[in-house]
Amino acid sequence: MDKRVTKPHDTRRRRAEDFKQALVQRTLEPGASVAATAQEAGVNANLLFNWRRLHLQAQEPSAYGQPAPVLLPVNVLASKSAPRQ
Repeated sequence: MDKRVTKPHDTRRRRAEDFKQALVQRTLEPGASVAATAQEAGVNANLLFNWRRLHLQAQEPSAYGQPAPVLLPVNVLASKSAPRQ
C-alpha cells in the first residue's frame, strides 16, 4: 500500500494591502464590473467582493454596526363574524 506523506504548508497567496485597495477603488467607480476587474487582475471575483465588503464596512461602520432587526411573534385570530357558506 502506497501512503503519501505531504508536508502541511500554507498554499494561500498573500496580496499586498495596496494591491487590494487599488482593486477595490477600481470597483467603486460608476459602471465598473467587479467580475471584470477581478479577471483582469487574476483574482477570484468572490475574493474581490469580500475585500470590497470589508472596505465598505470600514468606511461606514454605522450602517453595518446596527443590531439586526428583531422578529416579533404574531397571532392570527379567526374573525367572530357570521360563518361562511
